[in-house]
Amino acid sequence: QKQALLVKIASIREVVQGAPLRVILKQLVSRGVKSDLNQLVSLVHRPNESFFVIPQAEKVTVIFPMRFKDSIDTVLATSFLQEFVEARRTAGLNNAPPCLWSSSPPQELNGVSDQALSANAGFVSFVIYPRHVEGRKLDRTVWSLSTFHAYVSYHVKVRICAPQKS
Repeated sequence: QKQALLVKIASIREVVQGAPLRVILKQLVSRGVKSDLNQLVSLVHRPNESFFVIPQAEKVTVIFPMRFKDSIDTVLATSFLQEFVEARRTAGLNNAPPCLWSSSPPQELNGVSDQALSANAGFVSFVIYPRHVEGRKLDRTVWSLSTFHAYVSYHVKVRICAPQKS
């Protein structure tokens, strides 16, 4: 019972923040993205920071402007994200959603305010297709996207704390 309670507490972010994302991804599964949702959606994931969801009939693109306060974190995050994208191209991950990194905003973000696009570690885009959210995959996908920035931040901090090889 303690474990179940801890899982519920840990899932608060995914439930609250992931609710609008879940609605959009469920529509993708049913192949029924509503025309009023066929536009850029901004979801706040940290104070003054958002990620963007662009629903389309056959896919949903999720774009994260990556921001870090510390210059060392920014350099490490940029390196990590480039490696992350490259690693996802390996044979074992060919069923994972396509992932791209760019130092400049993707075209899908044209018209978004400069403040919302102030990313110092680039932009990460995931393209989600129905196969990525069918059945039980929906929960995992919502969780992964809702916690992506925290995942990257964790790995940046681990790199800082890791002992240096001589």
